[in-house]
Amino acid sequence: MVLVAIILYVIGSFICLHIRGNGTAKFPSNILGIKAINRKKMDLLYLQRSSVAAHVREGFEDYGETGIDENVFDNELRKPPDIEFTNMESNHSQLLGGPRRKFLFVFRYYEQLGRTTKNFLDLASLAKNKNRLLVVPFVNNSRMSGLPGGVSHYFRKHEKPSHRTYALLSEYFNLEDLNFKLKARGYSTLTSFRDLESHCAKRLNIVIHFLFEDESYKRDTASWYRVSDNEVATMYNKARQHNGWIDCSVMKQSRLSKQIGFKVSRYICVDPEVIRTANDLEDNVLKGANCVGIVQWRGTGEDRVHFPLDPSITQPLLPSELEFNPRLVELARNFVKNTFRGEFIGIHVRSERHIERKGINVTKRCMLKLANRVQETRDIYGIKQVFLASDLSDYGSDTLMNYAEANYRRSLSIFLHKALDQPETFEPNGILYDTGAAAIVEMNILSMATRLFTLGGGNFQEWVVAIFSKRHNNEQTRVHRMCELV
Repeated sequence: MVLVAIILYVIGSFICLHIRGNGTAKFPSNILGIKAINRKKMDLLYLQRSSVAAHVREGFEDYGETGIDENVFDNELRKPPDIEFTNMESNHSQLLGGPRRKFLFVFRYYEQLGRTTKNFLDLASLAKNKNRLLVVPFVNNSRMSGLPGGVSHYFRKHEKPSHRTYALLSEYFNLEDLNFKLKARGYSTLTSFRDLESHCAKRLNIVIHFLFEDESYKRDTASWYRVSDNEVATMYNKARQHNGWIDCSVMKQSRLSKQIGFKVSRYICVDPEVIRTANDLEDNVLKGANCVGIVQWRGTGEDRVHFPLDPSITQPLLPSELEFNPRLVELARNFVKNTFRGEFIGIHVRSERHIERKGINVTKRCMLKLANRVQETRDIYGIKQVFLASDLSDYGSDTLMNYAEANYRRSLSIFLHKALDQPETFEPNGILYDTGAAAIVEMNILSMATRLFTLGGGNFQEWVVAIFSKRHNNEQTRVHRMCELV
């Protein structure tokens, strides 16, 4: 009996020593029907937890007042970090703190500020499907890039990595307001690039290249991946025949992974004319991958993807509803205060499409027509002062440079200024280095005008009109559109 008592005492002590704070005994996992997890690995997870938490916090602090949802970080810091990014059994996920977060990252955004902002909001809708976090892009001269160092358009061996300085998106927008509105409208919320790096361990499960139909994009694809036009055509045909997507060996052979700075497990080419919904993309292509990248994102529309808004979004968010960096708004206010005495007329000229499609003679005739209408308005309302913002300045549209060299733009700018009797302009030199920030200041100055004249068209100009109209209670008689080109 004594021997039995001793044995029972030893067994009882062994069990007590393994009781956890939650009252659950630590039995061998095979007794519970759970696949055993190596103790050293669990210890490593626990030790790494504090390191990753500090890393994520550091990334959040770098963003300053970015509006990154702190609750997201706080909730996730209670979870151990991921070591591997392959699908694990659900019981392992429970032991390691629940399902992993999912990310959506874009290498290169397409077009300038007006369109790329709309593209960015389209991406936030796509990310909402399966609840992916959207990685905040960086900005430089009206462009967006997923990488803090910017992005080369070409992935050729002889090219060196870009050394251009890209700023946080907060250089342009109030990210606290942006993240709040994204969440309130049903879009995905934002996370930092550093959070992507730490959580995904600088590895992307899948990188997607969309196979857009326009010929210039096909030529770019051949140039990016250093393959022939025939090889690109073959890639397009195979994707269409294989339910809209294929593994892309040409991407794997390129230097794309080195450009991104992440290891890539799988490269996939997707035909957006076949894969036309976010569910199709998630269920048939991504299949639960946690860390997903896109080579170039062009938003939704013609020669773009065709993904409808996520069903949770009942009221689409427009660029005109976003709040800008308060510093840029203050610059605009101070400019108006120090430059004008009373009312002034605002003019926005986008000459790019006219120069490209109609030539200089038609462009000049439109400018003269604009000047005559402005003068009539000045005479009727007694408004003497005029403010002009145009894409002809040195910090204007960079795509205009494709159609008009510097002397050509300068001569046309002189002609326009003379026709408008030397209007006031905003000169960012010595104040702002970034053309996108300068454009936002101009947009806000224009919104403070009494009446607005536009020449041209385009996404950015629509944004200008929307902000002006909002400030003036949507009084459409205050807006005068001239020589529009869609």
